[in-house]
Amino acid sequence: MSDVEVAEDMNLLNRDNWVSVTSAQIYEAVDGAEYGALTDLLNGDEIAALDRIFGLGGDIPSAPGGRVRGELISIFGGGSTTIQNLVATANQQISRGSEIGWGVVKTGDVTAARAL
Repeated sequence: MSDVEVAEDMNLLNRDNWVSVTSAQIYEAVDGAEYGALTDLLNGDEIAALDRIFGLGGDIPSAPGGRVRGELISIFGGGSTTIQNLVATANQQISRGSEIGWGVVKTGDVTAARAL
């Protein structure tokens, strides 16, 4: 790849960056219709789990494999609108350059890096 092509590739927004969310953002991500349909079906443990999640405050990890995300998926289902809303809130697409701390990569940056 040429230096220009490498710089362009490094600046593509194609990397997942999972950010922490607040309980308020999770609450806002919950689809009202899904919640309404589930309230009659939820057992005490699931209601307690939702209460815990809504009471957590801020800086809640949202990446795949996290406990909160797992509990929400078990309650609402992986393909639910609620989970899709949460993913849209918590996942920001960033470039490889941003991911490694370089920000916007210019052709000259690639040329200089190759010269090292």
